[in-house]
Amino acid sequence: MTQDETTIVKALDEVFHQATMDYVMGQLRRPEDFTRVREITQQAATERAALEKDFQDNFAERVEAERLRLLETTKGRPFNHPAPPGMPRNTGYSIEQTARRNVLLSHEGDLQRVDWSTNRAISDLMHQVRSRDARQGDATRAFNEVNDRRSGEDRRAQSPTGPTRGGPSRN
Repeated sequence: MTQDETTIVKALDEVFHQATMDYVMGQLRRPEDFTRVREITQQAATERAALEKDFQDNFAERVEAERLRLLETTKGRPFNHPAPPGMPRNTGYSIEQTARRNVLLSHEGDLQRVDWSTNRAISDLMHQVRSRDARQGDATRAFNEVNDRRSGEDRRAQSPTGPTRGGPSRN
């Protein structure tokens, strides 16, 4: 991916994240739900900051460890054949590039795992909120069904939204 494509992807991710958070905040009703979302996002921000700091502080050591790992894995393989035309030769520079790329990909994977766990926690909270809100009117609905004081014929008549039981109407 080029630098421009990476910037566009990050911008789209940020817009999508903001739209999702706006939706989530619109669905919440109780103060403890807002507090829980705030805790989740703060925990994620703390984890991301720790990962970024660790990445910046230990980047050179990680690249060196990855370079040594790559050299160790290729040590026992005999490459007596020439590389195809157009392919880069396996030089120290290409191993260094591969090590840097592997470290960067590992770091991006760590950040994606934090994002995934954050999204999962918010999704679980939204599921709890929906199930709690769905239960709020259950007692009222059950009371109204039991205490239906219409006459027998009126109760059996088709409701405006369609038949309530027994399938389609036979008019």
